[in-house]
Amino acid sequence: MQAGGVSDIIAHFAGHLHIPADEIRLREALEDPARLPRIQPWMPGPSPEANPDRPLDELPSQPYRAPSPSADDTFPHFGKLPHPDIPAPAPHLPQQPQAPLPPPLPTYGGGGGGAGHAAHDFSIEVSPDQGLVQVLQLNELHDDDVLLMVPGTHPEALHTIDAASTLDAMMRLAAGGTPADLALYGRSTQNAVDLVDAHAASIRASPDAASPDSGTLGLGTYVDGLHQADGTKVDFTVPTLQAPDEASHDGLVDQGLAARTGGNLSINIATIFDDHTEHGALLVQGNAYSTDLISQTNVLVSQSVIEAAGDALTRSIVTDGNTTHNAASIAEHPTGTAIVQHLSLGTHVAVDRIDGDFYDVRMLTQANLLSDHDVTVQASFGAYYVVGTGDNTQINELPVSALNGRYDLIVVQGDHHTANLIFQTNVLLNDTVVDAYTARSDTASQSIVTGDNALSNAAAINHYGTKDFQEIGTTLGSAVDHLAQGHVDPALAALLPPAYGDTLNVLFITGDFYNINAISQTNIVSNVDTVIQYSPNPGTQLAATGAHTTSTQSVNSGDNQLSNLAAITTVGTTSTAQFVGGTHYDDAMLFQTNIVSDSSRVTIGDTQTLAHEVVAFTGLAAPAIAVDHPSPPAVTVDTAFHQDLFHGMLS
Repeated sequence: MQAGGVSDIIAHFAGHLHIPADEIRLREALEDPARLPRIQPWMPGPSPEANPDRPLDELPSQPYRAPSPSADDTFPHFGKLPHPDIPAPAPHLPQQPQAPLPPPLPTYGGGGGGAGHAAHDFSIEVSPDQGLVQVLQLNELHDDDVLLMVPGTHPEALHTIDAASTLDAMMRLAAGGTPADLALYGRSTQNAVDLVDAHAASIRASPDAASPDSGTLGLGTYVDGLHQADGTKVDFTVPTLQAPDEASHDGLVDQGLAARTGGNLSINIATIFDDHTEHGALLVQGNAYSTDLISQTNVLVSQSVIEAAGDALTRSIVTDGNTTHNAASIAEHPTGTAIVQHLSLGTHVAVDRIDGDFYDVRMLTQANLLSDHDVTVQASFGAYYVVGTGDNTQINELPVSALNGRYDLIVVQGDHHTANLIFQTNVLLNDTVVDAYTARSDTASQSIVTGDNALSNAAAINHYGTKDFQEIGTTLGSAVDHLAQGHVDPALAALLPPAYGDTLNVLFITGDFYNINAISQTNIVSNVDTVIQYSPNPGTQLAATGAHTTSTQSVNSGDNQLSNLAAITTVGTTSTAQFVGGTHYDDAMLFQTNIVSDSSRVTIGDTQTLAHEVVAFTGLAAPAIAVDHPSPPAVTVDTAFHQDLFHGMLS
């Protein structure tokens, strides 16, 4: 590690069942984070004018296994991460196979020897722990299945929308959920720093700069833009797959057709516990910027075209039941001076001096990309015929902990930036065409489900420590100037509570200070299904055993679930000794967006048209339709529900 430099830790986790592009594969060489490849047209690309001359140090990277923090007597409620707890996925969920990682590294941000203990009263150590942690977890799956009975037919031509262009438009809508000046462009730690710098500049230039605390979001919990009662907690329940139908079917008497093309599950789970720069007192000669930002967006397009006909005792068609929800909380937990006792000025002062900027940045990116375009054609009698082309599962899960803050006092001559950023996006295109026809007189039921899709985001930011700043004053200002010249002013000791020990650990930064935690989570699912089912008349209602037969038809292309869960917990100044020479700007912003387009066209009883259509795709003989007993008039129901709800555009 370069003395006084930045340790750059980058970990890539990728699970791929189908990888069309080589650049997505795990590479041994480190890719330039300013020029990362464009993973998918659905995903935002890097800035068109990426600057390769970044001010951050470029050091070799290494795989990193994030450890979980152990319970501590000082913070017993931090024994588990996050706050509040996010449960792990249910044990029965399939896990993606991953290549074995190297042995775990020591806990990130460990003390690492703060100062050399010289015989005199003042020492300088130039190897404090900075860190750039950059993690990308990506799952990309193409599960496009085709099951035909007549080669050369194209049932997918029944769809009326172009999936690629529709998905591209949906991604543009999703991007609009976050104001352009607050969006995170890219997946690198440098992108996070650039966003924080740009936001600080816009605050200084805004007319409200004279009132730094005006217009900030009220703390608490919000669900779909509505402030909840005090004490309401965010629900971090992890979705699970619907239990499969394990009932046995005797194909001789219990006959039918079943197709399940939906039931996809995409989940991102990320937590950050940041205790790395926890300290007893803070002196900032410039401005102090504290920013909490949560942006949550759900975009759902559900379109169904269903035609069903035939004699069925019961018929159930579900095209609704889709849900989109956003839940978020931002909370502050003042610690005062009672939680942590720090060292005060005694016979020795240990100073870590950084000439320039100090970076403590974590950037976690998780993405699930799923293409599940299925075409299934079924026709059978004398059996129970099941087709399953859905039920795909993608899960990203990562806890990151930065522990062992070791400074009693942090002094910043420039500006002090702390930011906790969470971006969550779900995009689901669910386009279904179903033709279901039965010519059997023993059909008991037809069941078609294209709805019941669920999109959800849950996020929480919890800050422990003092958020308020006091004016630095003349006395402390002089003490900082003396410290810059290598002299320790006794006034610094008055900042800290009485404690044991004889060493005051000080981090002295001549430039700006950046403590940034950022999580970006994205689920993109394109579920475009075409299902043709034809149950021909077997000519008898008796099985070979002489028992009466029953027949059923069922189609399920819905029940897709997309979920993002994220939590950031930070510990800052654990006493009230927090001073600023310039201005303190404190803002919390929440953006919760649900955009839903739900439309369906259901036609029941158009026997003539549907019978000839299913015959063309199955190649079986057309059913005999008595002319003197015409079918009842066909009934077509069109429903359309369009929603453009930018819930809680709060700032």
